[in-house]
This record gives sequence, C-alpha cells and structure tokens, in this order.
Amino acid sequence: MVADLLRRVLPQLRLPVRVTGSLGSADMSQVAPAQYFADMVVVLSDQQTGKPVLAVVIEPQGRDRKTKKVSWPVYLTTAIKANKVPRAILVVICWDSREAALCRRVIPTGHPGFDLYPIVVDPRTFPSLEDAGPYLTILAGATKAIDLGTPGGRDAVLTAIEQARASHADTAALSTIILGVADAAARAELEALMASPKFHSTFVDGLLQQGEEKGEVKSKIEDLIKVIRARGLELTKAELELVTSCSDLSQLAAWFDQALDAKTADEIFGSH
Repeated sequence: MVADLLRRVLPQLRLPVRVTGSLGSADMSQVAPAQYFADMVVVLSDQQTGKPVLAVVIEPQGRDRKTKKVSWPVYLTTAIKANKVPRAILVVICWDSREAALCRRVIPTGHPGFDLYPIVVDPRTFPSLEDAGPYLTILAGATKAIDLGTPGGRDAVLTAIEQARASHADTAALSTIILGVADAAARAELEALMASPKFHSTFVDGLLQQGEEKGEVKSKIEDLIKVIRARGLELTKAELELVTSCSDLSQLAAWFDQALDAKTADEIFGSH
C-alpha cells in the first residue's frame, strides 16, 4: 500500500517496477539524551536485487503537535542510518483537512537547502484509486477520502477488505477500524451490508470461525499445561509465556505429544 500510495503522490521518485516492503526500525533514539520513535517506518526494497532503496516514515496525524518541528527532520536522517538506505521520505496521513494544512507547513532547519516539506495525504488530496490495491482503498475509507455515507463508498471499502484476503483476526481489525470512523447511520448500513449474502462469508462466517479457532487454541493450551504439571514438571515464567502466547494449533499439538514422555521442560520446548 505504501508503494502504491507513493507512486501516485510522488511519481518523480521513480521506484523500481516491483518492490517488496518490510517494517523498518522505527527506533530513532540516540545514545543520549532524547528518544525518538516514529509511528511506522516501511523499508522498500528492489524485489529483483533485494537491495533497500527507500525508508518511508509514516506519521498518522490527528492533532497539531509542536514537537513535530523537531522530531520529523530527526526521523528522516536517523531512518537512513538505522535502516541502511540511501534516502528517506516522510508521509503524513491526516483525516482532518484543517490538520493537514498545518502539517504542510515547511519545517526550516536553518541549513541552506535543507528545509522539510512534509508530504501530506488527507481526504481532499487523496490520490486516484483507479487500479489501486485493496489496502489503499481501505486507507481511503479510514481517512474518509471515501464517503462511507454512500452505498458506493461502503461497498468499495468492504469489497477491498474482502479482496485483501487477510487472516480472520486482521479482517476483524480492519472491519473495526472502518466501523469506528463511520458515523452512526453509516455504521448501521455497514453492519447490515456485512451480514448480507454478498459479504456474509467474510464478515460473519469468517469471524465465527475465528472465534472457534480461538476456543480451540485456548483448550489446547490448557491441556498442555495440565499434562506438564501432572508429570511433575515445572515451567519457568518464560516457558509459561511461550505456551500461553502460542496460537499455532500444530505447534501446541507437537508440544503436547512431547510432554507425554519428556523428563524435563527443555525436552518439550527445545530451541524455542
């Protein structure tokens, strides 16, 4: 989505035809005295060579923060060093056009030719969604660039969530975001559309399946802990956290089988 957005907002960047994206280091801290953390840093790499070409600092902005005049220039210079990339840019996402106008103000550093012109995307300036990927369409809905008060807007965003082919948990998260930004009337229409035959399998059946999977995982975790303790084995705090945070049913089943014969906890978890 970040690459898709940048190609539309900054075509002069001339990114490679195919890029891969990964989360980069968002830790902008120095040894002393202050710490700086960006909201998100995405590193775009040339898919063919694997070489990182750009770090993109993403800053969702809902209210004016005076600290951005200091922190945003720091984010860019530090992102280059932290992620070992040749260049970095700042993209500010605003859902309020008035806030967007404040964020567009130039941030002077005092050094000639080294002033920061933030790239700001808001409902009024959101790029064209023609041939856009599903996540960019979802972002447009979340920032109100797509009007959720219209049937076409609601259908477009829910179709994008469906086309994202995300996990049940991520589909639920995306749905929650969209329902959260919609007003009461639009929210009721969205919920009705989610339950309609067109989207029922994604937003009703899928979420029910997620609930069933969560229940099965919880049961497996409880069974594993019971058999470990029944065999007189003690779990360290780290081992207990490892078990209770696991959501992989096959891994839990493997640990359960190993727990039936293991003489120590190390024999159950091994390198984990």
